[in-house]
Amino acid sequence: MRKQKVLDVLNNLEVFEQQGGEDAYMLVEINDDVLNKLEQVGVSEKTVKKYGDDETFCILAFAFGEGYANDYVGQLVYEYQEDIHSYFGLSYATHLVIPRSVLQSMPEKWQYNFVKLLNELDDTNWRDLLPEGMYKVEYRDYGYESNEETEREEFTWKDEVIDPLLNYDRGRRNIFI
Repeated sequence: MRKQKVLDVLNNLEVFEQQGGEDAYMLVEINDDVLNKLEQVGVSEKTVKKYGDDETFCILAFAFGEGYANDYVGQLVYEYQEDIHSYFGLSYATHLVIPRSVLQSMPEKWQYNFVKLLNELDDTNWRDLLPEGMYKVEYRDYGYESNEETEREEFTWKDEVIDPLLNYDRGRRNIFI
């Protein structure tokens, strides 16, 4: 709730200078009115000045840096939330496979949130919708081979490969360090 209130204030401030692209910024003049509006939603003057100087501050740097937003359009900052369909994009993927070593290498808070979501998913009893049987996930090489009938290159799975992330070290492995 607080996040949206902060975004509402930011999106109603008057931007006097803006640049898009890779080095995007949106500058707002710091004055008593701006500081009062932000303070009313719990943002201190000290926090505002981390993202500017005594005269101006950057809405984008503030919103992104403090975790209030992750995207913008025009002069509006917002938190882009992506659904599963959008995440998969235009691919034909039907499954998402993530190695255990990758998941347990994420920060602890992230892991707790992820496991909470997995438990919520388990509560739906989604596995009851599947026919009896098991999935088998294999790490394999792939390539393309010529098909003489169609005279086209076709995708093919090749030999199984040893998974370089297989050793999860009983929860102690972190692949990112």
